[in-house]
Amino acid sequence: MNLKIGSLDDLMDNIKKYSPMVATAIGGPYGALIGTLLSNIFGVDPKTGNADDLSQKIASDPDASLKLVQFQYQHETALQKILAENYKTETQDRQNARQSNNTSQYPWVIHVLSSVIILGFMACLFGIVIIPSDPGDHDILNMMFGILSTAFGQIIVYYYSGMKGLFNVKQA
Repeated sequence: MNLKIGSLDDLMDNIKKYSPMVATAIGGPYGALIGTLLSNIFGVDPKTGNADDLSQKIASDPDASLKLVQFQYQHETALQKILAENYKTETQDRQNARQSNNTSQYPWVIHVLSSVIILGFMACLFGIVIIPSDPGDHDILNMMFGILSTAFGQIIVYYYSGMKGLFNVKQA
């Protein structure tokens, strides 16, 4: 078995190889409960052990793949409910963030900041493509363009991810 030994990320990577549903669920709000159940399966004391101990036990256990697949199979319904609840919570969190921006004392701030970022993005794009510049200036523009393009993408997601069916085209 080629498994890593180390932190919680390593533990999740070790579990993901054989049981992706469990690895996803262990990273959520029920992670401590799932970690305790896995600790019992792999012989780690849940009171004194940690993610490193569990990761070591999984890495050194030749039957780890079988145990993880059995665990996922035995708890599949509960894991599906946990993952669905995690998704629902994340979706509600995004909706609440949008609503709080609209009902805040200064709802215009998000629109002004978005406009400034979009204008900066367009100015950098213009500066890179149209205006001849020194190589040193060009590097700075490229760096600014990279940063602003990330922010531009987040703005697009913020404004358009909630528009369900925006790009659905009915065919005759």
